[in-house]
Amino acid sequence: MEKHSTRGQVAVRWQLGTAPYEYRRYDASGSLTVRLPKGRYFLEAQLVQDGHPMAVIAEPGLDLAKDVSLRLSGHDARPVGVTVDRSGLRTAETFVELSRKMAWGTLDSAVRTDFADVVVRPSTTTAPAEFRYSVGGRFSGESLLYNVRGTSTARCPRIPLSV
Repeated sequence: MEKHSTRGQVAVRWQLGTAPYEYRRYDASGSLTVRLPKGRYFLEAQLVQDGHPMAVIAEPGLDLAKDVSLRLSGHDARPVGVTVDRSGLRTAETFVELSRKMAWGTLDSAVRTDFADVVVRPSTTTAPAEFRYSVGGRFSGESLLYNVRGTSTARCPRIPLSV
């Protein structure tokens, strides 16, 4: 597990993956340059800044055919969560998961934290039948235990999921 100190700076951890390439980069300055061969990529970024929720960014179908500059910002990220049909439940565990099928296998990522500590930016690209975004958790009541998962395919949606 990678551990990085943010100390008020933006910490960026991201992955670009396509067969057979996978890149993981971190730079505390919040700025970095990566040179990649042309192709279709899955980009995942987790932007961490002290005092702010972690911003998760996923672009499931990023086509790189020429030099491009990408600005990864959490400003457009939105709160996540699930809606359950009972009130008064206690939260035991919550998560945000991303999964992208690649030619060489599946690339999975999960953030297990309180929903208040994470936001997700809606995707601008899609990958139908190849990408899955899920939020969920375990919630308990008097004599009930709910295991809840909401899933969206192709992209991270603009509105929170309801189950």
